[in-house]
Amino acid sequence: MSPTFCAEVPKDKDVSEEDFAKYLSTYPQTNPEMAKAVAPGAREAFELLVQNGADLKRTFKPFAHAPSDGRAPGLEITPAFVKALKKVNADVRLNNRATELIQENGKIVGVKVQPKDGKPYLIRANDVILATGGYSAGKELLKQYTPEVLNLGTTNSAGTTGDGHIMAQKVGANLRNLCTKGG
Repeated sequence: MSPTFCAEVPKDKDVSEEDFAKYLSTYPQTNPEMAKAVAPGAREAFELLVQNGADLKRTFKPFAHAPSDGRAPGLEITPAFVKALKKVNADVRLNNRATELIQENGKIVGVKVQPKDGKPYLIRANDVILATGGYSAGKELLKQYTPEVLNLGTTNSAGTTGDGHIMAQKVGANLRNLCTKGG
């Protein structure tokens, strides 16, 4: 779920998780079951980001937030999320490209990494969170899932190439809820 779609509480009434899930389900590509799954954590995610310095004060449609100056939400979300992770002593490494998920006995136990400058290395961990973004700048997945937009540009970063999707598939993950023609 994109943390920019968070449960805003109108001044005159509280908004329920069900209200938020219904709102998410108004988008044609949204699976209602997935909307129900992400709704319970939306308010907490939003509050975590704001508590860690994210300016998400501009509301531009129900439940959608962005920086007050009109910039893209990711410019606020990423630093706030990193700050929150560092508070709990998470090992955060920026500007490193994950190249392969390491699987042992059916469990992901680490990731191979290529730093911007330097030799590749392996990170082992008890828990691995795959949070790599989308694929709007990745020709391979665009051809497969949304060929009708293959030759269009993207407003997302050049790094949204779908590397995480591809790594996950290589260890047996099934991709779901990708935007495809006809649903």
